[in-house]
Amino acid sequence: FVGSYDKARAESDSDYWGNTIAWEQGRNAEAMEKLNISAGGARDNYGVEVRSTGSYDDWSGETKGGARAVINAETLNINVDGGANSGASSGYGVSASTGLSGLYDSNDRYSRTQAEVTLKTNDLNVNVENTVKAVGLSADGRNSVVRIMGTEEQYVNYEPENSWEPLDITQDKSVNVVITAKVTGPGALNGIAVEAINGGMVSINGSTVNDSIILNGDVVVGTNVQPDEYGHYPSTYESRLEILTDAGDDKLAINGDVNLNKGGYFQVETGEGNDRFEINGNVNLAKGGYFDIETGEGNDSFILNGNINGHGHGSSYMRIDTGA
Repeated sequence: FVGSYDKARAESDSDYWGNTIAWEQGRNAEAMEKLNISAGGARDNYGVEVRSTGSYDDWSGETKGGARAVINAETLNINVDGGANSGASSGYGVSASTGLSGLYDSNDRYSRTQAEVTLKTNDLNVNVENTVKAVGLSADGRNSVVRIMGTEEQYVNYEPENSWEPLDITQDKSVNVVITAKVTGPGALNGIAVEAINGGMVSINGSTVNDSIILNGDVVVGTNVQPDEYGHYPSTYESRLEILTDAGDDKLAINGDVNLNKGGYFQVETGEGNDRFEINGNVNLAKGGYFDIETGEGNDSFILNGNINGHGHGSSYMRIDTGA
């Protein structure tokens, strides 16, 4: 499933930002019961891919436009398998990318280029197996967004830069998410369950009842940068992974390492209820990494079966609040 920015269509059938009529209607449409998506057998395999480079506006001097996709299904299964005979293969379950660097540049910070994937589902299963690289959810580049929410949630995007406003609708169906990424080649590293890099954002939203979110593989957030000859690190845009489950007795697990690079922000908020959050791996904090957990009121637990490692010169941030 591939989305791409169509400049001609955006100019004739949308507003200035490239929001088409189909996009506005599709993201709040009634959900289908079940959808299966599969891809494999190639060198580069994608279940759902949205890629945007936008277009340059001569009058304003800004880049505008974007590519967006909405999938609305009660049950959504995405399977990406490079296959044993595909050689050196890579695979992505869901990918949104803009090609924009994560390094801060005052001249292009107002870029309107966007790539967004919205998955409205209450039961999401993403399985990726490839010989070299396997990524479950990927948001790569500034203004790239992968968003997961329940089928009853409805949102309106008033501004183009990731500012979403919820309508007065309560999501009271549980949200169950399983993301599995596995690299099958010899001597391979772990697969990456979720990456939000170079200014990208992944947002996983739960419900007001009991949710379950399981990430089988590593988590990578931020921009991987090296210091200059003087030991100074360049400034970067914020990359973000947020898991917001609201009320209910929620179960969260990450079976892999959490790697936070420069500008990487990892946030978990579970709201009121008896919640359990477990990380079976290490937490690796680079300079400028943020690790923030708040579980709200209730009988909550946070378990780390691993180490907390810091590297790089400068400060990082860690907060764990398991509520009252």
